[in-house]
Amino acid sequence: MTRSSVISSAADIIERHRANLLDRQLAVTAIILPVVAVLVGVGIATHPIPTLAIFLGLFGLGVLFVVPPDTLPLLAMCVFCLIPVNDLPLPSVFRAMSPGVIIFAVWLLRRTRRQVVPVPRLTKYSAYFVFLCLLTTTIFTISLSRSLVWTFAFTASVLLPIFVGGFTAKEGRLIVVGLIALATCLSCFAIAEYMLRNNPLFGHLYAEAPYPLLQHWSTYRVTTTLGHPLNNALVFAAAAAAAFAAYLETKLTRFLLAFMLTLIGVFLSGSRGALELTPIVIVVVMVSYIRARKGPLRGLGRVVVLIAASVVVAGALYAQTIGARAESGEARSSTNARYEDIRVGMARAEQLHFLGSGPGTSNSAKNEGVETIGDSRLVIENSYIQLFVSIGIPGLTLVLLLFGSLVRDGLKRRALPAAAAFLSTILVIATYNFAEGVRPGLILLGLLGGACLASSTVDSSVNQFTTRDLV
Repeated sequence: MTRSSVISSAADIIERHRANLLDRQLAVTAIILPVVAVLVGVGIATHPIPTLAIFLGLFGLGVLFVVPPDTLPLLAMCVFCLIPVNDLPLPSVFRAMSPGVIIFAVWLLRRTRRQVVPVPRLTKYSAYFVFLCLLTTTIFTISLSRSLVWTFAFTASVLLPIFVGGFTAKEGRLIVVGLIALATCLSCFAIAEYMLRNNPLFGHLYAEAPYPLLQHWSTYRVTTTLGHPLNNALVFAAAAAAAFAAYLETKLTRFLLAFMLTLIGVFLSGSRGALELTPIVIVVVMVSYIRARKGPLRGLGRVVVLIAASVVVAGALYAQTIGARAESGEARSSTNARYEDIRVGMARAEQLHFLGSGPGTSNSAKNEGVETIGDSRLVIENSYIQLFVSIGIPGLTLVLLLFGSLVRDGLKRRALPAAAAFLSTILVIATYNFAEGVRPGLILLGLLGGACLASSTVDSSVNQFTTRDLV
């Protein structure tokens, strides 16, 4: 046999093998697809929402192994912003093992050894000690199941990006730009929802959740795809801070528009705390930007005009939204309850010798220590008071040290938009029970904290920080 005939014979064998393999694959597919279709159809007919959730979950899991690995953190941000797991009628397992945590797990499996800047010692050791503190307080917890679930959620969502070295520069850019883009789109949705006085997308599902989300406030407060109005305020405030910082760095009009729209979103959420804290973050961003500039300051006139325009927008919206609510009895009752939370929380923490009742157990611990029925109805509406009760002074101190070091790292690494968004987030969560009440939302802290550790998320010399990262 000649060489050409041998090669031709081998090619024929390979071609036949491929054809046989393709036939077998088609045969298996022809059997599996009808079975899957029948199972999905029966499930939708009997239990529609859980079946759709499982089907979409499995489909999404397959997608996670196809998309580029450096887009997975951005995808986690999208899932958090667009699927309000905490406020939908879903099984409780989705609140513990949220989609964001699953995406993080796939990202961890698929990530390769890339160029990442080493995590500073203070941040790294703070994260380690927070984890050890959570394990220690779990041993002596008043509810082992709750503490294990909350420790897992906090570790997988917040500490994991730190343990593995943070995100790359591209991942950090995608996270921050994704937050700004998503919040801007949701702000437009919020404007439409506010005009309709109804959420056309999730309104009926929110009413069927285990803890129904109903409009019981004195003014209409938007819910969009983020669920509770306070979650909306959190995301809008973080995005407004990031957009303002990005505008300072790039002078791009799109970030100016994003800042204005997300600021409107803060107003429409009806959150007084987020509105009061946003100017503080803006001032910190301005001071940090000025201190970091080595050359002459340019474009400050436009920034002054931007701030003036923001004040005008704030004045126009305040009377119709937050101002109208502030004068109501409902708002005054809410404020009084928050001050009462502090008293009850501090008293219970003292009973626990300031060592904590166990991660994720602050409200249970508070109810065990109350003396009146009125106190038992209170929910601790402050994330740091929740942590103060559940993990004590040592744990709260370590968490605050970790958060502060992440903000410092973001500023040092010229990740001003990420640092601004993270600073806004850790301030706004002090206004409601985010830490224990919104476990799926802990992913936001992990994403923004990890983005603070990314190297130089803004490089104005080459104008890297643009929405082209999303294309």
